[in-house]
Amino acid sequence: MSMTRPLSRGDNVLVRCPFTDLSGDNVRPTVVASWRIGPDVVLAFTTSRSAVLDPQTDVLIPVSHPGFSRSGLKVTSIVRLNKLGTLDRSLLTRRPGTLDSTLISDIDNTLRSVLGLW
Repeated sequence: MSMTRPLSRGDNVLVRCPFTDLSGDNVRPTVVASWRIGPDVVLAFTTSRSAVLDPQTDVLIPVSHPGFSRSGLKVTSIVRLNKLGTLDRSLLTRRPGTLDSTLISDIDNTLRSVLGLW
């Protein structure tokens, strides 16, 4: 992925993700959780299926959030902090936006809980 600035926590990046049965793949938005692992980046996967929100593991990003327009997301989305993946950064296809500090703080708090880091 060609970028004008380095990756940062909270960046919304697109990555080609395989289906769980490996029958194909799809480009999906993900949020950068960590980028300081050599050529790898830790990503939290996102979904637009807001009917399945789990407040213990998910962070909601509604279109009404003040920072939504900067996120690069198209619809209300959920960051799934129990759905993390580590991928080589060369697999990232594009960075449409970044989350604001309020959302990053919400992600940090939920991630600490999911990982038992309290």
